[in-house]
Amino acid sequence: MLAAELTGGGVKEQGKLFRELLVQSKDYGTLLGGGGALGSGGAIQQFVPDPKQRANLFESVAYDCQINQQPDEARELFMAAQKPRAALRIINQQLSAAIHASKGAVTESVAVLLSRGQAAVEAIAAAPDPTSRRDAEAFQQLQLIRQMVELAGQGQWDKVLQASSQLSFIPTEKARIEVCKLEVRQLDDSVRERMSDVLQILAAAISQAKSSPDSRMLSMLRERVACLKVFVLDLDPSITPQVYERINACVREFS
Repeated sequence: MLAAELTGGGVKEQGKLFRELLVQSKDYGTLLGGGGALGSGGAIQQFVPDPKQRANLFESVAYDCQINQQPDEARELFMAAQKPRAALRIINQQLSAAIHASKGAVTESVAVLLSRGQAAVEAIAAAPDPTSRRDAEAFQQLQLIRQMVELAGQGQWDKVLQASSQLSFIPTEKARIEVCKLEVRQLDDSVRERMSDVLQILAAAISQAKSSPDSRMLSMLRERVACLKVFVLDLDPSITPQVYERINACVREFS
């Protein structure tokens, strides 16, 4: 019935009805076409045949979904409206929260976010701008953080250290501490929200690796944890007291 009513009424009425239909069915692929990647097909096409009008409808409803705390629907609508940057912002926030909730595991919902995020990044690459590149970089950083969290849960501490070295905002030597602090202040909120997780996991990985018989490895680990101790001072309000305590405990282990 809702679908039938879409053929009449103005944009506002169509938008309201379409949002109801999308929320009820959650069948984004059927309604938007091709999983919502381009919004060029799907069932909605027969009710709103004009591509420009359809794109405007998708974008308008996407904003309504955001206001009404419906991020899944907003994400897919922005993709369908060919607004990948807006979609990626939602994906980054969702992925950040999902990493913490799932402890890095690739659940069904996380797999969807990774897939849609990659699609958004590829769409952005076709017409890049500085802000879009920042959003794409945040998505790549969140993927690394997810790997770190998952590896930590599996006790693969060597691989945690390897993954952490790919995060440019984490210092590995004293000369980079201030540069990294500046980079943290410029991070996307979705990444900065996971800073405490990253630092706690990294401290745990360093602690676990201290049993290495390799003197060069121990020297490197000692320098890394000393860097972290200075790095976290006045770093970000999101850093919890537990993080400071964990890093200080790690420093004492190498004393």
